[in-house]
Amino acid sequence: MDAGMRVQLFLVVILFAACHTDVPMSSSASELPRISVTSDGGITGRGVGGIVIDGGQVTATLQQKSCSGTLTNSERSKLQALIPIRDSNAEGHGHPDQIRYTLTVGDRTATWYGEDAPKECAPLFQLLWQIRQRVIATC
Repeated sequence: MDAGMRVQLFLVVILFAACHTDVPMSSSASELPRISVTSDGGITGRGVGGIVIDGGQVTATLQQKSCSGTLTNSERSKLQALIPIRDSNAEGHGHPDQIRYTLTVGDRTATWYGEDAPKECAPLFQLLWQIRQRVIATC
């Protein structure tokens, strides 16, 4: 097998592998799956708010306040680099008055108790919370 044939075979293998990921293919490279963070629990039992990103539109909540905005191109690029996530669920019930967070990306979900997200999804959670703060600040 000559070098040209090896390169072609390598490219075919790469393309084949890319087509068999567990990330759904979308019609546009810039499309993101629906992403949300919800919270519940705490002293009031209602959590501390959350964020939903759907089609580039952002809805950020802070208890009874809801604000809308759009993703920036920079935020979209950063989000694309941090997804997908693995399914993971916190065990147990948490401590009294502890906040439970649920991060959903497409059909994947991770839950945890307290402000410290699991290591594998902490960068995504931190970015989402920054986007939430930006949208709430402009409301």
